[in-house]
Amino acid sequence: MGPYGLSRLVRETGGVYFQTTLTTSAAFSPTGIFNPADVKPFAPDYHFSTPQEYIRDVGRHPLRAAVMRAAELSRKGKVQGTPPLEMRVAPGNYLARLTEMQKPLAESAYAIDEMLAGFTPAVEREYAKETQPRWQVNYDLSLGRLLAMKVRVSEFNIACAQLKQLGAGEVEQKTNHWIFRPSAEQFAGGAASRRMARESERLLKRVVETAPGTPWAVWAQRELSQPLGVEVLHRFDPPPKPAEQRPAPPAAPATPGKKQVQLANDPMKRPPPARPTPPPPPPKLPKL
Repeated sequence: MGPYGLSRLVRETGGVYFQTTLTTSAAFSPTGIFNPADVKPFAPDYHFSTPQEYIRDVGRHPLRAAVMRAAELSRKGKVQGTPPLEMRVAPGNYLARLTEMQKPLAESAYAIDEMLAGFTPAVEREYAKETQPRWQVNYDLSLGRLLAMKVRVSEFNIACAQLKQLGAGEVEQKTNHWIFRPSAEQFAGGAASRRMARESERLLKRVVETAPGTPWAVWAQRELSQPLGVEVLHRFDPPPKPAEQRPAPPAAPATPGKKQVQLANDPMKRPPPARPTPPPPPPKLPKL
């Protein structure tokens, strides 16, 4: 199921829709197939005659409106990618490097909070009233993924803030190599982070249970495969030692009363070559 407009055009004209980023015939070979019987219950509603009619219908359903709003906002406020998961620092730069790492985290947190603002408790109560499974599974997947991203961003940001509390002496002597990895046990945000993580897990598991064999289940399972907490492993890499300068060996003292032996093949101690003997003067010839 591709974009709504293209999929509807294909459906009403008897065509075939596929997606590719290549232009050769090899790009059209299937890389994965979903069972049509599993996907059919989640097909879009194609009975609307105009886009305006579709939008008006969405506005009459708070759950659909929240999902649509989050999708629109995701195209405006981009969530940043995964931050570096390994860092080597020095006493003079570790604070600045942690601050630089926190900047994209703050941008991601702002975008996520803006998308989550539409998912109010009133919207959750509309879930049981929703008549189309497609909107229900989109709600579960959208909200579950947003909550998972919020926990990850928050936990990573708190981990960076805790590392800032280290002193320069500790970085110099105890810890200067940090490895960040997902954790199912450690939540620096405490009870709030754990509660949000459990809600995200509940929604994503509901996707897997209610829409097995669909693209929604694939996305949900991918999110569930990675824990939401963050653990920081501390290592210490000793700085390299400066190169040692070896002293020059002392010169051997000359033995008194003995002449130093001069080697014939020593070019530095050979005597200068003798000057060539000048040619004799030309003989004086008698005048005839």
